[in-house]
Amino acid sequence: MEKFDDKTGMTAILERENLNSIREQIKKSRTSNIELDFSKMEVLEASKAAVISSAMLYKKYPESKIKCHLKSDGMKSFIAALSIRNIEFV
Repeated sequence: MEKFDDKTGMTAILERENLNSIREQIKKSRTSNIELDFSKMEVLEASKAAVISSAMLYKKYPESKIKCHLKSDGMKSFIAALSIRNIEFV
């Protein structure tokens, strides 16, 4: 399983860099299971990253799952309400 660890801050420029890094990680991935760490992100940034990464990975591997690390149960509840089917929270 590949792991991508996000260690960046919260500005709009860094948010674009986060999403670009996630896109590149998914493109380079040779496995359908990816683990992403959104624990350094705020809820809206993490939600956006979860939706985009979910869609990208689904396009490449329809049966895939993303294992997602978050910093709080509240964030987990917020993202779970989006009904993204290929994300698991760890």
